[in-house]
Amino acid sequence: MLQNLTKEVYFRTRTDLMLPWIGAIGLAVAVGIAYFFVARLSLALLAKPDGVALFWPAAGLSSGVLIALGRAGRLPVASGVIVATIIANLMGDRNVWNAAASALWNTGEALLAAWLVERYFGSSFTLDKLRNVLGLLAAAVVATAASGIGGMMSFKLFPRRRRCGPPGSTGLHPTASASSLSRRW
Repeated sequence: MLQNLTKEVYFRTRTDLMLPWIGAIGLAVAVGIAYFFVARLSLALLAKPDGVALFWPAAGLSSGVLIALGRAGRLPVASGVIVATIIANLMGDRNVWNAAASALWNTGEALLAAWLVERYFGSSFTLDKLRNVLGLLAAAVVATAASGIGGMMSFKLFPRRRRCGPPGSTGLHPTASASSLSRRW
């Protein structure tokens, strides 16, 4: 038996070892691009007084990919979601700390939803029974509630940047000092 394992490891080529990493990087990039565009759509529809997203369909995208791919897709999908969330939030009116916290909560939401579905329904999850559909709905509600609570805590801890210029400008007041900028960021 040990001899067979040694042969199997010995005869693997370098390209065989690189293919899983190339696929994982490709998955992370693909999920990141799709998540970014859906997140930008959600950020374009912010509630005006609060600046809170009314809905976040990007969470459904990342949760669906995680449920479909299972454990093998966790790291690439999580990486794509984190990078895309940070970039989308920084292009809006969020500061670095708020963007990073949002990225962690958004990633946690998708991971929690996928974990709940896998935990209670197994890795071969299908929507062919009412029980499974209701379970998916329950997992989405629990994950969204957890992410929403965490997101509001980070929103209160790290408030948005104040914009004072026209859309497309940096939004920072020209007389703002470096110390006041560092306190806000």
